[in-house]
Amino acid sequence: TELPTSLPTMLPTSMPTHPVKSTLVMHITANDAVTTSSMSELSNSIFGTNGNGYLSERFDSCSYGRLSLVPATGDNIVNGVGNITIDLDVSGIDRNVVLDAAMKKTNEKYATLAGSFDYVLFCLPFGTHDGTNTAWESYADMNDYISVYNDRWCKDPITLVHAIGTNLGLAPSYENGMQNLDQTGLMGFSSEENEAHEESPQMCFNAAKNWQLGLYSDRTITLDATLNEKFVDFGYSKDVQLFGLSDYQKATSGLITVRLELSASFYYVSLNTQNGINNETAAYGDQVLVHSTVGESGPSELLATLSNIDDVYTEVFERKSLSNGEIESYFLIIEVLTKYNPDPLHKDYNEMQGDSYAWAWVSIQVQKIDSPTELPTSLPTMLPTSMPTHPVKSTLVMHITANDAVTTSSMSELSNSIFGTNGNGYLSERFDSCSYGRLSLVPATGDNIVNGVGNITIDLDVSGIDRNVVLDAAMKKTNEKYATLAGSFDYVLFCLPFGTHDGTNTAWESYADMNDYISVYNDRWCKDPITLVHAIGTNLGLAPSYENGMQNLDQTGLMGFSSEENEAHEESPQMCFNAAKNWQLGLYSDRTITLDATLNEKFVDFGYSKDVQLFGLSDYQKATSGLITVRLELSASFYYVSLNTQNGINNETAAYGDQVLVHSTVGESGPSELLATLSNIDDVYTEVFERKSLSNGEIESYFLIIEVLTKYNPDPLHKDYNEMQGDSYAWAWVSIQVQKIDSPTELPTSL
Repeated sequence: TELPTSLPTMLPTSMPTHPVKSTLVMHITANDAVTTSSMSELSNSIFGTNGNGYLSERFDSCSYGRLSLVPATGDNIVNGVGNITIDLDVSGIDRNVVLDAAMKKTNEKYATLAGSFDYVLFCLPFGTHDGTNTAWESYADMNDYISVYNDRWCKDPITLVHAIGTNLGLAPSYENGMQNLDQTGLMGFSSEENEAHEESPQMCFNAAKNWQLGLYSDRTITLDATLNEKFVDFGYSKDVQLFGLSDYQKATSGLITVRLELSASFYYVSLNTQNGINNETAAYGDQVLVHSTVGESGPSELLATLSNIDDVYTEVFERKSLSNGEIESYFLIIEVLTKYNPDPLHKDYNEMQGDSYAWAWVSIQVQKIDSPTELPTSLPTMLPTSMPTHPVKSTLVMHITANDAVTTSSMSELSNSIFGTNGNGYLSERFDSCSYGRLSLVPATGDNIVNGVGNITIDLDVSGIDRNVVLDAAMKKTNEKYATLAGSFDYVLFCLPFGTHDGTNTAWESYADMNDYISVYNDRWCKDPITLVHAIGTNLGLAPSYENGMQNLDQTGLMGFSSEENEAHEESPQMCFNAAKNWQLGLYSDRTITLDATLNEKFVDFGYSKDVQLFGLSDYQKATSGLITVRLELSASFYYVSLNTQNGINNETAAYGDQVLVHSTVGESGPSELLATLSNIDDVYTEVFERKSLSNGEIESYFLIIEVLTKYNPDPLHKDYNEMQGDSYAWAWVSIQVQKIDSPTELPTSL
């Protein structure tokens, strides 16, 4: 919808005033122990009697004085701290037993706790246990008034905030599904394990917690898709200007938080400016954050951190239509349009002159996803019924004798390990099996070559010598003995004796150049299965495989599987290459289709939807129709969709077995990145990409949507498929859609 020229204040012009919270801290003396900190130390640490009390200061500052924890008053209470003596030895006693005794004494001395004070903090002497050990820190119940601390933790700033936050009904903060990893707010910031620390970060709560506490409610809007049919059924777009917590009083218009109610989930969009009261936020400073909760008071999850203009977060959600009762799917799109930070060095904003402050314009859109087309009853073969036949690759392995060292493995051991002369040679077997006999590395033949292995002697001491110097000497001798290498053999593997270095140390493993014929190994690594595959794969032009931006973490294929660091191992996993590498090698090309959005205007300009049936590599010959890989060309990136069945030739895939995988490459032969693993029906991967329109030359944005529709695996225990009868095999129906994103409305000149 069009933006209004100005945005009215959404709620009252000031935050609601919370009641002042009367807070009592209990110092405890037992028969055998006493709370380590004195009453005055506790008062100062918590309330700042003689300085800055972190607990009360944080609540006061982050609420702009509208949520205050003040020292309780009354007889026998000094600056908010009371003292009791319990007739009990606490060493080795359950903490709840000690708490019961402390509560009884406190009730006797200070009247009934419930109703007399808003919060009571019990600082138990050290020695109690939580059922297992004495190293516990604190505990508290949700929406309660009592919190309990293990001695020194009663002074720990973050422990105090966590416990009182729990009393206030605040659940933990998660990132990547792990508790207390969301360092953007106080309920996610972690204390050091088992050791009280003096860190007192100047940071506040995240947007989900602020909303729950009612903070900044005059600068919060809620967009509710659960009640408003028009909101979603016809799409929605709104641009908002966000400010950080520290600029709440400075920026007299604009928003602190946007809250979205989508189905059962709630989303919170905020700007995490790193200044003023939030100057020491522990993560993602000056970035737009997206949090979510299930229910209004559940744990929060940090979903996205958007640091740059055009950064975008997308998610698919489902909702029952109010008009027809059907379950429909929608896109949530949150995109950073513009940002401004007048102080990139995070100088204290209080020192700044005028009305400068950081802000970000953010676009929030909801768009309906068209229903997928019906599944076809059968899928025709897309290309010829067999893969193209590759030339057989003549492969020579060189055993080397130097003046002071020799390749450790004998010629027969090398031949057996690589070619399987007397058993299973992993390198040749993997290429042969994974290509169904159409990419074969066979032992070279000729004079002085035994089962693919030759032997040379070089007049050189190799210990402490650069590996390239040794390689040059070895190549010279090999050329003399076996004719010119280039053209005589497809691949030559040089197994250097141990002792050479790579410029820094002698622990290197192997190296090879892309689209070359030579690979070089550091002695024992010439027998290591995965090292061999990586090096020959590099010769074939295969780049590394990435996951989460890190090399050799994509364990779904051989170019990502890692050898153990600095130690040759005998692991020989029965797995193959990922879909991007298979496409590059031309494998399964008769069961691969390419959807090209860069040339076909209709493909994208009017949307696109295709349902495909995917099979795994091991079922290539069994499933006589269907696809092994779907490849998409979207702008400069290529995407590969496949089913990683864990059976047969791929029985030992090291990760994400029997899941639909999405890989990408930039360019046709660049490193691959594992983008998504879809394990269940209705799992979905989404991405936004841009492309220049062929009709008008403008840059336009589109959604890529990949969704698992149905799956079937006849053998959940991954029994060898060769033992199975009939034509049973695993498959998955997958929907691939492209949808245009409506252009956002122009930014208003003022808010």
